[in-house]
Amino acid sequence: MEIGPLEYVVIGLPDDRFTSDILPELNAIQQNDLIRVVDLLFISKDADGKTSVQEVSELSEEEQQVYAFLADNLSGLLTAQDIEGLAQEIPAGNEAVVVLLEHAWTLGLAQAVQHAGGTLFTGGMVSPDALAQVSAELAAVKEEHYA
Repeated sequence: MEIGPLEYVVIGLPDDRFTSDILPELNAIQQNDLIRVVDLLFISKDADGKTSVQEVSELSEEEQQVYAFLADNLSGLLTAQDIEGLAQEIPAGNEAVVVLLEHAWTLGLAQAVQHAGGTLFTGGMVSPDALAQVSAELAAVKEEHYA
C-alpha cells in the first residue's frame, strides 16, 4: 500500500474541547479522502515533567465511540522514539493531542506527474512563522486595498 507524505501536529489544549471543537474538523478534512488521520494519541506531562501516553485504542469503549470515524485509518505509525521527541515540545503541566496526517492527495498528483513524463524535484512545508508573516502581509495589503 502506497502512503502519501506525513505531517504531525501537536495540539495543546486547556481542557477537553478537543472532542467538541477539533475532532469534527478532523472528520471534515477526511471526508473527501485527500487528507487522512493515520495516528492520534494523547500525551500528558505532569508538573515534574513525567510523561504519560494514551492511544485511542486504550480509551474506554464509550470514549472510543467518538473516534469511530478514524478507526479505519489509525495505523499506529508513530514510534516510541517519535512520541518521546514530540513530548519534549510539551511544557510540564500540560496535555496535548498528537495527530499524524497523511497527505493522500499527493498520490494522485505524483501519478499524474509520472504519467505526463514530469519529475517532482522537491517539496516541503512552509514554517508556521513564515505563514504568520505572509498572513500579516496579505491582511495589510487587503486593508490598504479596501481603505
